[in-house]
Amino acid sequence: TENQIDFTRVRNWLTECLEKHHQCKPDLESLAPNGASHPEVLKFRLLDLHQKCIVPASMHCRYLALSYVWGGVQGLRLTTINKNILFTPGGLDKVWQRLPRTIRDAIDCTIALHERYIWVDALCLIQNDLQDIEHGLRVMDLIYEGATLTIIAACCHQADDALPGVHPATRYPTQRLAEVRPGVTLAVHPYLEALLKHTTYTRRAWTYQEQHLSRRALFFIDNQIYFRCQNMNYSEDLWLGKRVHELSSPLLTLVANTKYPVNAYKSLLEQYTRRLLSNQSDVLAALQGVMRRFALKMKTDFFQGVPAAAFDSFMLFHSEPRSLLRRRKEFPSYSWAGWIGNIQFVQSLYEHISSSANSWLTEQTWIIWYKKSLLNTAHLVWEPKEIPHSNTVSQNDTGYRMRSGFPLAASLGLIDLTTLPTREEVGPPLRGYPILKFWTLMVYLEIVEIKVFDATAVLIDTSQNECGIAGLDDFEADTFFETGQAYEFIVLSRCALHHKSDLVFPLKWPREDCYHALVLQMEDGVYERRGFGFLHKAGFANSLKPGPVWKEISLA
Repeated sequence: TENQIDFTRVRNWLTECLEKHHQCKPDLESLAPNGASHPEVLKFRLLDLHQKCIVPASMHCRYLALSYVWGGVQGLRLTTINKNILFTPGGLDKVWQRLPRTIRDAIDCTIALHERYIWVDALCLIQNDLQDIEHGLRVMDLIYEGATLTIIAACCHQADDALPGVHPATRYPTQRLAEVRPGVTLAVHPYLEALLKHTTYTRRAWTYQEQHLSRRALFFIDNQIYFRCQNMNYSEDLWLGKRVHELSSPLLTLVANTKYPVNAYKSLLEQYTRRLLSNQSDVLAALQGVMRRFALKMKTDFFQGVPAAAFDSFMLFHSEPRSLLRRRKEFPSYSWAGWIGNIQFVQSLYEHISSSANSWLTEQTWIIWYKKSLLNTAHLVWEPKEIPHSNTVSQNDTGYRMRSGFPLAASLGLIDLTTLPTREEVGPPLRGYPILKFWTLMVYLEIVEIKVFDATAVLIDTSQNECGIAGLDDFEADTFFETGQAYEFIVLSRCALHHKSDLVFPLKWPREDCYHALVLQMEDGVYERRGFGFLHKAGFANSLKPGPVWKEISLA
């Protein structure tokens, strides 16, 4: 590897992909067919490196995109105040030295690749115009998928770091060689995924969808470059520039080909929640393009980061081992987005078979979820008739069918199992998100044997018998779990017969006798989630007073 990039080699990699890899070509026409259906497309801008200014452009033109970590750098950005200068030919020359180094090097890289246009968020979205920012976020998946190539600054800790190798003498590469026997030399090739694993770039939430939605990417990392598309990988340090295949499926390929989108989205969220956000209110915005792709695949809308067609399944999450969940108040506690920390979903083997996943939703769940609007009216969370192209939903698509009702109603003496929300003349204080309204079984149990470092505990009933186990959320925030009171639990759904092994919650009872549950805390007239766990059905009849009761819940 030379001390400067051989851009002819990179152009050859790119040309081979463009000419030979049909699976790497974007289908933007089906996703953004015209400006009328996607008005955000009409506000698309690019840096024109011939005119040296920012210009309006079509998303169907040929352009590069930059993915990088800003890192708090005080560099120049597009604003309503300076836009007239930057929109004028030659405007970029006037502010060149004010641009962060990463952006300057990305522009020079684009020119060296003989390309004219590049998209950079800081210069193509008006940073002090919230509507313009929102328009950009809505089509972020189209921007990165539509790019001919995404430059990924994986080696940079912040936007003032250089892209090594763009200019002479800006990198000092070494190839790892070892002579294994006389005349035979072994070259060690580090896999891209291994290099990315511990970078600042892969620890930031915003870069997740930028990396994974790109059809082709040029990674700057470890003093060299890697080229990746949907079909192959190239790197500089391989002899004769031969291709190297890695066992890694780009997100676009995964979404397009998966038969199990529920499981795929859960796995994605488990990766995403390990990443960091400077502004916690960005947790859904930074994943908006990804959610749009899964919404199209699953033929459902998304509600607070959750696919509405499988809402029950996404209520079943807890912290990973050795990770505690802390509350993210800007979002509801019933969604993964309402929590800071590494989450882990309860995953059933049924989720690998769509018909069985639907059987679980139909036969083992009973809650009819309603969302209460700011006008104090209730609407179904999952209403297929309101989904675009709902007439194309088939029995093979994940989603609720006819419901079976709560299975233990008769044995518990429950008669009137209403599911319709009651009308409240005066509702609880407004939040910045919808409140869930629903009916289900509530039981009252004691929490004992708390493991303070793991935030897990044993649950006991009125006979002092062990009847469950739970993980406690926001455990260190207050003294809620120190009161020794009877805690309120709501029953969510019945466990599937075949679950993956769960080291966090090792159960002592058969799965078919266990149910998923949330521990709740009342706050400002509504409940909030404070934990998740598994209950044995014996704990229902042996609930502490006043349970068990069929109760209407308002959950924020």
